[in-house]
Amino acid sequence: MLIPLLIVTGCTPSTETSEPDSDTQGATAPEPDTDTIATGDSGKASDSGPPQKADKPIVIVMIGDGMGVGQRDTTSLYAHGETGKLFLESLPYRSEVSTASLSGVTDSAASASAMATGQFTWNGVIGQDREAQEVESLTELARSLGLAVGVVTTAEVTHATPAAFTAHELSRSNGIAIANDQFALLPDVLLGGGAAHYLPAGEGSQREDGGLIKPLEAAGCSVLYDRDALLADDPTSAGCLFGLFATSHLTYMLDRPEDTQEPTLQEMTQAALDRLDQDEDGFFLMIEGARIDMAGHSNELARMIDETLAFDATVELVHTWLAEQDNALLIVTADHETGGLELLKPGAIGEYSEVAWRSREHSNAAIALHATGAGAEVFDGQSIHHPWIHATVSAHLEARAVVPPEVPLLPDGMLSDHRWRASEQQQITDFGSGFNQLDALTLDVSSDGLFIGVEGLFEWDNNAVMVLIDHDPGQGTGTDSLSGAFSDNNGTLESILSNVALTAPPVEGFGADMAVLTLGGKFSQLDAGLPELAGIRGTSTEYGAPDDLWWLSAAISFGDDVRISGSSGSAITERGVEMFVPWESLYPGGKGSIPVGAAVSLAAVLVNSTGTAISNQLLPPHSEEPDGATVSLPGVVRFVIDSDSDGVPDGDAAPEVLLK
Repeated sequence: MLIPLLIVTGCTPSTETSEPDSDTQGATAPEPDTDTIATGDSGKASDSGPPQKADKPIVIVMIGDGMGVGQRDTTSLYAHGETGKLFLESLPYRSEVSTASLSGVTDSAASASAMATGQFTWNGVIGQDREAQEVESLTELARSLGLAVGVVTTAEVTHATPAAFTAHELSRSNGIAIANDQFALLPDVLLGGGAAHYLPAGEGSQREDGGLIKPLEAAGCSVLYDRDALLADDPTSAGCLFGLFATSHLTYMLDRPEDTQEPTLQEMTQAALDRLDQDEDGFFLMIEGARIDMAGHSNELARMIDETLAFDATVELVHTWLAEQDNALLIVTADHETGGLELLKPGAIGEYSEVAWRSREHSNAAIALHATGAGAEVFDGQSIHHPWIHATVSAHLEARAVVPPEVPLLPDGMLSDHRWRASEQQQITDFGSGFNQLDALTLDVSSDGLFIGVEGLFEWDNNAVMVLIDHDPGQGTGTDSLSGAFSDNNGTLESILSNVALTAPPVEGFGADMAVLTLGGKFSQLDAGLPELAGIRGTSTEYGAPDDLWWLSAAISFGDDVRISGSSGSAITERGVEMFVPWESLYPGGKGSIPVGAAVSLAAVLVNSTGTAISNQLLPPHSEEPDGATVSLPGVVRFVIDSDSDGVPDGDAAPEVLLK
């Protein structure tokens, strides 16, 4: 299992990291050896081609990177004056897609790998499973079936999403190694930016060798560098087609000069369709509108809208082209949402709506999938995860029934997959109905770690949820009273713990070894550093000192519609904040293993943003309103992780609520 364990002493609070826009140099590459089509601005349509097999399979997967509900709604309002009017939203079948990875809130590498391979993996990983084993991608499957394959993107061709369909690497940042993998695969069409990972050493290249251009040409490929060359391409030419139209990513549509020599997504897509359709056995094509996501990272509404419009126009082009095909499947979706874009006030046609961006990061908000064509009905009205795309596409390519993919426990804020509802709230929140409530505590385990769910409502940018964990009940290693126990103020969560006036009940010698906290609805990922406002802090001498609390790694995610702002909300059963604590964090000395017969005791508390006030929302709950400045925990939930004492986590025994 490849979960990075992060323990930091005396650290300075960090900020959440953004998805990178470019990759760094990696491994060394080999040395070089000596129908009616609506084309718009996409160039001349091809109205002739090879003899067609009436039932040849064609699958096109289109990914609007970072395109969530907010991105679609604001773009539709700008272009049409109403939401729901994008062309992609007219496709007949629709699913809601959960976007979590094994790391929690996903990045493009993990989500695209789930689509391409059907396997959940960790953030940053390209085309490999949780154990770093290479997994066959849809591109490789199609190739093995004798079909042509292609990938088109407005990013570097070595960027996370196209890489997941064409490479197998432990790190998305290893652009050179990804390019080498792409050369080994030799797709029939590969179009986008990223020339820096292909050109020989020198200006504009990140390589230190002879590059891949001459090897590509020696393999019979046409390598193009500008729009004119692409539009002049003869689709009947033999060999593969590589287009490297920028050193890095292609330029935002909003920023392109009139005389640009960078092709549009429509133009690249048209060229790919014309080329791939020459194969009488069929083809698989992935098309990415990559810069929707990048505009989201920088919270640039105008650029985001232009990129989404360009993507939507490409969907319409593809849909029109596929109208004459007998055995075609079109899937349009996203890998995740970026920026937490929220529509506040709709704008008229040609006007930008009033919006709020919640962050410059990905969110774990569910995204939409729209589909049409052969087999698309499997998506109708479903709630799915990204591996469903692989399951459906592979079934179509192999002419067999769809096999539903297995979904492991994921830190996604959706608590219905937890086996145990351990404690339920008895007190009506003193914040007022529909504000800041902890309704239930849920629990489960996997081979990876402990899953803790707190069902309820949580206020954006205000108040903190804190779960105290005793990882060895009765052993006396933890802190039995948090009131005045700490003096570490080097960070917001540290200050909360230093201020909180909370004592533990005399239940089985409970002592808190660690606290998992999230302030104001913030999330954390396993592999994105240690954010200041969400994570684990050690609260026993095993994890630092009272004036220097250790930081450990955890994933914290919120379900959709459980974070509120300004007005009250309605709680959603089995949805809330989900905290995933890897075994490496819960038992750092065990290197991922657990003690025989391992058990934990837990309690959840809602406090204000500074820790100076404790609400009446505790789990297990108070039987009556707490009284006094210092609050005593009413009890704990005892959960046996290894119920049969074989050293393997099972969580088979029902948790117990132990009251004082």
